[in-house]
Amino acid sequence: MLTRRELGAAAATLLGSRAATAEPSSALQAGTGPLYFDLHIDTPSRILQEGLNLAESHWYTCVDIPKMKQGGLNAAFFAVFAPARNITPVEAVKQALKITDLIVEEIKRHPNDLILATTSRDVPRAQREGKIGILLGVEGGHMIDSSIEVLRQLYRLGARYLGLTHSGNTPWAGAAEYPDGPRVSRISAGRLSAR
Repeated sequence: MLTRRELGAAAATLLGSRAATAEPSSALQAGTGPLYFDLHIDTPSRILQEGLNLAESHWYTCVDIPKMKQGGLNAAFFAVFAPARNITPVEAVKQALKITDLIVEEIKRHPNDLILATTSRDVPRAQREGKIGILLGVEGGHMIDSSIEVLRQLYRLGARYLGLTHSGNTPWAGAAEYPDGPRVSRISAGRLSAR
């Protein structure tokens, strides 16, 4: 089984090779060098909870625009996440939409620094323009409530990957078991029952 780091390296290689295949001449002729990705940034949750502004650098934050630029980051997957075991599926969908909207709005607030990357061509374009391509990844199938329509809407809003599971099972994919608290076993009449 691949570790998260090995999986991330493989994904970056695949995305980089796809980008090179999509527009080899302009990416190479620009002479901009290799692409640097962060494959998982949890900062959107902090933006939501703490009202952070990505343009402001604070000693207590790991990710913001000044730090990303200083580190030479070209693109980053921002995590769209809600816990799987202590909210209802409908609440998870609402959280997915809320965080996705928050990320898209934050990108719009900083058009000189960020772009929403939804194709393989967007990342090299961001690099050429001196911007950071922000990609959206949904962390766990529980966040679509087993609905292909919700998945399509998240795609239309910019999400480009969905992890099948994260911290809980879905009706169609199993996750690792965690001994750190109750798991939701059923939802009836809008109430959670834990086992």
